[in-house]
Amino acid sequence: TDIPSMMMSGAGTGSIKFTASTDWVASSNQTWCKISPTSGRGGTAVINVSLEANPNEEERSAIITIKSGTETATVTVKQAAKEPDPDKAELDKTSFDVSADAGTITLKLTANKDWTFESNQEWCKVSPKEGKAGNVELTVTYDANTKEEERSATITVKAGTATATATIKQAAKEPDPDKIELTNESHSVSPEAGSVTVKLTTNAKWSASSD
Repeated sequence: TDIPSMMMSGAGTGSIKFTASTDWVASSNQTWCKISPTSGRGGTAVINVSLEANPNEEERSAIITIKSGTETATVTVKQAAKEPDPDKAELDKTSFDVSADAGTITLKLTANKDWTFESNQEWCKVSPKEGKAGNVELTVTYDANTKEEERSATITVKAGTATATATIKQAAKEPDPDKIELTNESHSVSPEAGSVTVKLTTNAKWSASSD
């Protein structure tokens, strides 16, 4: 017998042509490598080889053994590794509108590589900040907005070369009610000319007049 080795990629079929002097039998040592027929008469013969797809990112091999009388021949079938999956990072939501009050939101992450998680604003904190590939719940905690203007934060997840972001928009603080306070609202004075002092506390522009 004179049988070469074989190299294949992905699922597919191939064949082995050989010559045997007597009746022969053949077998494969791997279930993902199937052969047909598995026996035959002496002479020139062809065995068909069928491979299942390789689900692993590593090359693998199978050995096909052919026995004819006292002779044994083997052929090694090598199957190329699966192409690596593209890096993946996906968030179940990409934007949030929240009130001015402090609060917490939860995100679901799907990543096929180790990942990191970060926020670009101090008032918006994330947890955990890193983890392994898989399906993970992420927590975002935000402080109360003390200013009378809307603000936003961007949180970013990186897994290998993949990136996913979500934006949190926080409403402005409600304006404080207008306030004006005087320390002394009435004064008793003598008939002579003079002056009095009144302490004013206010959170708005003000003017004063006398009636």
